[in-house]
Amino acid sequence: MPLRTTLGRGGSDYTAAIVGAAICADEIQIWTDVDGMLTCDPRLVPDGHCLRSTSYAEAEEMAKSGAKVLHPATVAPAVWQKIPIAIGNSGNPGVPGTRIAAEAPRDGEVMSIACRTEVSLLHLRAPRTPLISEFGRQVWEAFEHAGVAFELISPSVRRFSLAVTSADLTADFLTNLGAIAEMEIEPNAP
Repeated sequence: MPLRTTLGRGGSDYTAAIVGAAICADEIQIWTDVDGMLTCDPRLVPDGHCLRSTSYAEAEEMAKSGAKVLHPATVAPAVWQKIPIAIGNSGNPGVPGTRIAAEAPRDGEVMSIACRTEVSLLHLRAPRTPLISEFGRQVWEAFEHAGVAFELISPSVRRFSLAVTSADLTADFLTNLGAIAEMEIEPNAP
């Protein structure tokens, strides 16, 4: 029986990047339903514009921060082989789109604004102060075991803060984490 799977959000982008890197393509093209990487979500801010070019690092950061046109993992295979990525609109192929490469020209303006919703801030404090590497390892293992990803680490001498998708903060996960750390949760933080 053949093995079958369904690609998740961004799966086709990532597959295209892997194949492009494997065959040492001159360019990886991602065709989608928007004109390219936009400066903001057009559903939230209607007067944003399409970026003509951006760097691999900027594109990956925008994708991780909520820009949905490109999956964050898509950038890595292109970086490894130094292959530019071109994002175009399949419904409007005449639009220039966005070119992603190692370097992109800068004009001193803000690249983009991206946001995520349904994110909580989780503040963790070691039961003994100051923070020690064992505490960090235990927290990391708790997240890894539960399959919970975090987006931001803000360390201080006595605590650190993580941005976590609110739905991932299940009762079991919080109980396990509570056995390791003192916690404060800011639900659905802005």
